[in-house]
Amino acid sequence: MFYHSLTGAQAVDAAFVPTQGSAVTFQLQGTGETFSWNGVNSNGQTVAAGVYTVEFTEATSTSPLNFIVQATVLTSQSQSNISIFNSAGELVRYFPLVAGSAGNLQLSTDNFVPRVGDPGVKISWGPAGTDSLYWNGQSGQGALVASGVYLVQITTQSTGSPSVTTQAYLKVLQWNTSLLSGAFVAPNPLGRGQNLVVFAPGMRTSDSLSIGLYDLAGQLVVSAYGQGSGLNMVVPTSISAGIYFAVLRAHSESTGAIEHKIIKVAVAH
Repeated sequence: MFYHSLTGAQAVDAAFVPTQGSAVTFQLQGTGETFSWNGVNSNGQTVAAGVYTVEFTEATSTSPLNFIVQATVLTSQSQSNISIFNSAGELVRYFPLVAGSAGNLQLSTDNFVPRVGDPGVKISWGPAGTDSLYWNGQSGQGALVASGVYLVQITTQSTGSPSVTTQAYLKVLQWNTSLLSGAFVAPNPLGRGQNLVVFAPGMRTSDSLSIGLYDLAGQLVVSAYGQGSGLNMVVPTSISAGIYFAVLRAHSESTGAIEHKIIKVAVAH
């Protein structure tokens, strides 16, 4: 604590590498004095990499004034951190200091749907995009984030240089929990010799899809199995004209969810 007319404080070389013997110097405005910190705590141990807040108090007046300055402790000459913010500006995920620089930030996609077991979007950086990590759409507390536009920001701090920030935007969509939402069969009516095709746009390529065609008596006429959002079922030419029921069954590989949907199909000759 300095008992002088302190009017402000600023850091000189605010980013430093303690393990290389460097330190941050704070210039105390109004007193002409300086204060240095070598990144060592009160127990004599070098602190972990990160951003630290240093508070100086002017205590000569009846109402002490506090001045806040930040310093960045690095473990190498250049390190970066990745922050992800929602549209309200709230930090939802933070990846601490990593190797590489903020140049050439790249996202593997500009929109994605978080799913269980899916690594998510690939975030690459560095001069050639050689450094990377994945974000699975989860917050720092492990919960899936809501749909919306998110800001991905990587900040590089180098010793003796101002920080450099690069950013990109990413749209996160909530997974449609209804596997068979929007599913339909075609053609309908179905003519003699035609195949019945199933379309289920809400399904992934790894999901299972099956269809069974039943007559009004509940007897199975023909069935087919496959994976993904589409399925082609060969219908025997001997099928009689009339009304049938196509029973769809979907199984999600990622969530384990199972859904059924029944569609009325007319067979015309």
